[in-house]
Amino acid sequence: MAALETLARHGYHGSRAAGALGPFKNVVRWLIQLVARYLVVSYLRQTAVDLRNLYWLREIETESPSVDRAELRRAR
Repeated sequence: MAALETLARHGYHGSRAAGALGPFKNVVRWLIQLVARYLVVSYLRQTAVDLRNLYWLREIETESPSVDRAELRRAR
């Protein structure tokens, strides 16, 4: 989870692309950052949904009165 949080904070910063475009470099960097932000956010959403579904399925497969089920419910 810490890696996903770090990706969300810093995943689209730091592009050195378009350095040789002169006066257009700021506009091109902004567009590249916009696309990168879209990709990062899409990946994070899909990963969060996949993890939630994984924990949900694991919770269903555990025995009803167990400590594992409560832990999986908390993790989900």
